[in-house]
Amino acid sequence: MNDMVLVPWDIIEQIDNPVRAWEMWTQSFLVVANLHAPVKNRRVRNSKAPWLTPEIKRLMWERDRIKQVTIIITDQFKLAEYRQLKNGVNHSIKAFKKSYFHSYFEDDIGKAKATWNGIIQYYRDRKTSHIN
Repeated sequence: MNDMVLVPWDIIEQIDNPVRAWEMWTQSFLVVANLHAPVKNRRVRNSKAPWLTPEIKRLMWERDRIKQVTIIITDQFKLAEYRQLKNGVNHSIKAFKKSYFHSYFEDDIGKAKATWNGIIQYYRDRKTSHIN
């Protein structure tokens, strides 16, 4: 709060142009706000995943639901069910992803550009990108 008091707000009152006054107020406010709540960078994965079928998404939803129940109720049977679902989802994702890329490359035999696009897509999905 002390930083807000130190901002020369009276200068903004002297500006005749309301657009310029708003810009000045916003800039002054954001300088102080960024001191106390700086912008954080988040890493986000690429959203394209054609191997995520509705079946896998349903299994993921079920896995997450069981996990929430397991957190609330510390039941060993629910924990075992969660682990089994987690392993099943991971196995399904790996299998569908392998099948997707196998069929992708089988379809593009002899097509260098399409093959390289598939390789680039595969490695792009393994990386993460940064956003603010």
